[in-house]
Amino acid sequence: MGVDVGVLLFRLLWLTLLLAIPAAGFLVRLFMIQHDCGHGAFFRHRLANDWIGRALGVVTMTPYDFWRRTHAAHHATSGNLDRRGMGDVDTLTVREYLALSWWRRLMYRLYRHPAVMFGVGPAYLFILRHRLPFGLMRAGWQPWVSTWAPMRPSPSSSPR
Repeated sequence: MGVDVGVLLFRLLWLTLLLAIPAAGFLVRLFMIQHDCGHGAFFRHRLANDWIGRALGVVTMTPYDFWRRTHAAHHATSGNLDRRGMGDVDTLTVREYLALSWWRRLMYRLYRHPAVMFGVGPAYLFILRHRLPFGLMRAGWQPWVSTWAPMRPSPSSSPR
């Protein structure tokens, strides 16, 4: 009685794809907890939030200390058209949009399409942008140390 390797591999493939759905949901939930830790909202003490955030950063592959700083900058400037940039979805005023060439308008409209905003965009952010320091090296390597040693305490990690 022999086992057909092709049938076995096919079944394992479907089992893997089936398990990928709850695994992805679990990973998203872990990132949500990491996000709450970054806001200091998961535990009463900042030290606990930071250490759990760092541990979850290893699992979610998102460098916690770097992400926490850039996310705080995002909250500090979000919605302020005079301080656009860090962590924002590119948003143009009507005047800025009308000043664009037809090609740039098309690119802006594609960028703002829901398939890009909720599909391609998050994949880009979490697979590339949070892992590679493109455009963020003006301050040297210091902001990226947390990507090399996620469990290293940061200078700002002190109890509240």
